[in-house]
Amino acid sequence: REYVKMVRFEDTLHGHAFYVTAACGIVDTYLRIVAKPARDAAAAAAEEAGGGLSVQERKKAESKRRKAEAKAKAEAEAQAKRDADAKGKDGKGGKKGGGKEKPPDDDPYGEALASV
Repeated sequence: REYVKMVRFEDTLHGHAFYVTAACGIVDTYLRIVAKPARDAAAAAAEEAGGGLSVQERKKAESKRRKAEAKAKAEAEAQAKRDADAKGKDGKGGKKGGGKEKPPDDDPYGEALASV
């Protein structure tokens, strides 16, 4: 019974206004994508490489990028060194354990608790 309802709904679906609007939108979008002239590969590569910048501006941007990479690498090395130093001082391996020792247990077998 439910299957028959679904098949009847599918038969009338193409007549619904929302379906027609959505289908027209999909077709328009597809046609715009297909009709759009393909960009020249050389022009695209030149734009990507230079981005419309002069030679001096490109060199400056590349220099900034290299400096930022070097700074990030130095920070990562310094952090790794700090972690290694902290690990060596505790003898336990970093944050785990917190460097605090557990206090001795006065009643390890729970006899005092059981007598209550």
